[in-house]
Amino acid sequence: MINIDLALKTILAQINPLRAEITPASSTMLGTCIAENVYADFASPPFDKSIVDGFAVKIEDLEKHNWELPLGCEIPANANGPIELPLETTSEIMTGAPIPIGADAVIAKEQCNHLGMRIQFQRLTCKKGMNILPMGKEYQHGELLLKAGTKITPQRAGILAACGKTSVMAQPAPRVAIISTGTELVEANMKPKGGQIRNSNGPMLVALSSVSGALPKYLGIAGDCKKNLHSLLSEAESSDAIVFCGGVSAGKYDLIPEILKESGAKILIHKINLKPGKPFLFAISAKGKPIFGLPGNPCSVFVCFHLFVVPALAALKGETNISPKILALPIADSFHHESDRDTCFPAKIFIDQFQAKVKPGTWFGSADLKGISECNALLLCKEGVTNHKAGDLIQVLLTDPDFFTPAS
Repeated sequence: MINIDLALKTILAQINPLRAEITPASSTMLGTCIAENVYADFASPPFDKSIVDGFAVKIEDLEKHNWELPLGCEIPANANGPIELPLETTSEIMTGAPIPIGADAVIAKEQCNHLGMRIQFQRLTCKKGMNILPMGKEYQHGELLLKAGTKITPQRAGILAACGKTSVMAQPAPRVAIISTGTELVEANMKPKGGQIRNSNGPMLVALSSVSGALPKYLGIAGDCKKNLHSLLSEAESSDAIVFCGGVSAGKYDLIPEILKESGAKILIHKINLKPGKPFLFAISAKGKPIFGLPGNPCSVFVCFHLFVVPALAALKGETNISPKILALPIADSFHHESDRDTCFPAKIFIDQFQAKVKPGTWFGSADLKGISECNALLLCKEGVTNHKAGDLIQVLLTDPDFFTPAS
């Protein structure tokens, strides 16, 4: 059996970014990656502007007239360019408004008194440039603001708008076909009978794909029927990636390896040194589509998806940072674990006195869906004996994008 690192390396070697296409710069782009460099078409700010509500002055005039000047004009934030500051006067200026020509400082409103049509200024240390944001301070005309491969976040959507980009070359969201196997499965709207169980893995995979920035297409339950499996696999080939759930172990009705071989797919990985998730399978279809065969137990599905499918989807999206999101965090309590395989142990990251810490979840094995539902991370434990005292650092794989994401 190969290890996790080699398995991921093997998978990513087979993944190429999807072909970029012109995409409207809108909220539908969130989570996708641009495929072109974005440069500033103007400096920002495009003029010297005030960062406070106050009064624009020339410091020399202040000192000359004993910190009291006649009020000239009012300068709101508007579409007009800078005006000239009347000689030896002050102008009331609003936040964001252009600094008048001749002024070299802005004094905040709170430090001034109105005396009719004159303004009295508190004596303070006043330096040239005070409360002024210079032209181009944020970025210069022609400056590279977003590199190709950058994932679009709300603030980066703002950058696109600031650069006048109403559309941009971007990798589309990968389309993921999801197929469940197992004759014992029924859908969530059905009442199980006899040995039946509801299909929780299908909806979980749809949700996992969605939060990973993909477009999931659930194709249903194939059962353990070769005809159904071949039919759904053929339908799935129109997607960018294919995920099977169940049917990849060594049982009589684990038909996925056989089906893939019959379809012309090339199996590159089958079984890895991992708990839960040992039977994991990865193949490339006859049409070059990546195929992931996830074991049927919910925890195995969850673990294998985060370790292998999430980075593959990131690669399809053209992301530059596709590695699993792994941190070293202090463990809250002592932790002992023994296993003959590398183990991903469900865990919970929490904030304790302004510091992120992690604690193992309550978990009885790969079938414990409730156990992983209460966790937002996985402890990464190497095979053998793992011993940690409270406060020791341990490797943690983030599984909840809403908790926090390390800077990339």
